[in-house]
Amino acid sequence: MSDDSQDQQPRRPAKKKSSNSTVIIVVILSVAVGGLSIVACCGVALLLPAVQAAREAARRAQSQNNLRQQALAAHNFHDLRQAFPSGPAGNDVTYTEGIENPPARSWRSQMLPFLDYDFLYESIDKTQPWDSPVNEAVFSEPMPVFLNPGVSTDEVVNGYGISNYEANSQVFTDDRVSRIRAITDGLSNTLIIGEINAAYPPWAKPGTQRDPANGLGGGPNAYGAAWRDGVVNFVFADGAVQTLSPDIDREVLSNLANPQDGNGGSPF
Repeated sequence: MSDDSQDQQPRRPAKKKSSNSTVIIVVILSVAVGGLSIVACCGVALLLPAVQAAREAARRAQSQNNLRQQALAAHNFHDLRQAFPSGPAGNDVTYTEGIENPPARSWRSQMLPFLDYDFLYESIDKTQPWDSPVNEAVFSEPMPVFLNPGVSTDEVVNGYGISNYEANSQVFTDDRVSRIRAITDGLSNTLIIGEINAAYPPWAKPGTQRDPANGLGGGPNAYGAAWRDGVVNFVFADGAVQTLSPDIDREVLSNLANPQDGNGGSPF
């Protein structure tokens, strides 16, 4: 056969490239994407505790600021009326405001004008009890300064705004007028307001004060923590906020609660 006839023989079709390379690429990409997803999930898991801690720190700082505002309001109240809130309603001219035999009011509602809530205070019918229907519209209002952002609870219970803080019953007294000069142990050694974590009272209800000497373990008659580490924030009579451990020595706690027991030495 001639060379020309050999050149004219039909050519074999070219072989197609194997799809194996495509499969390998898909597998590699899948592994890479999966690996990135695992890394991202691990990163979120590692960051979550830090984010939670930062949020709790911010809430705790806000609660401490609420306590400072309440202490400042109590001092401004004292400057004007020469006594702390929650004295015996009707027995002292600083509480009567010209009303004969006025019903009792809470230490919180008495401080409203000193917390920039003058309009709310003026809306109270002071001739009527706090839970009278005529006062319901005022006292149903949730008050941010009395709400601890670390507490998960309803802001309004049974139609009334609640408080996550309570005053020291040995300072904000109901049976007598309480004045700064009676704090003979020193303002920096006397608790006045702290955080509670149970039996939240309506902020307008009188006579709800608690004795810190009952402990910091929580419950209806004691103070208690809203934080994971169990500590309780208090503001002292000098306006300083301190964090107290629930394991604080009970004698020390009793001394801090009593404004005039003669044990005024600082425990800190």
